[in-house]
Amino acid sequence: MINEALAAYLDAEERLGRVREDADSEAAAAMVLGACYQRAFFRSYLGEDVPVEGEEGFVDSIVQTLMRSLSPTEE
Repeated sequence: MINEALAAYLDAEERLGRVREDADSEAAAAMVLGACYQRAFFRSYLGEDVPVEGEEGFVDSIVQTLMRSLSPTEE
């Protein structure tokens, strides 16, 4: 499943020190993918045609927001 693949990726990033040790990779994967699935569902449900280029800002915003809580703190 896609969630497990993203969670595994985040776990690998944790081992490399790029994600906090106390981060919940499964929850983070659910947040990212859930936001994307919801957006796709509503676009489909409402019949809106949105160019792929218009979605890049949305994805960047989701990832940047989540990374603030996943990134290791500097001491």
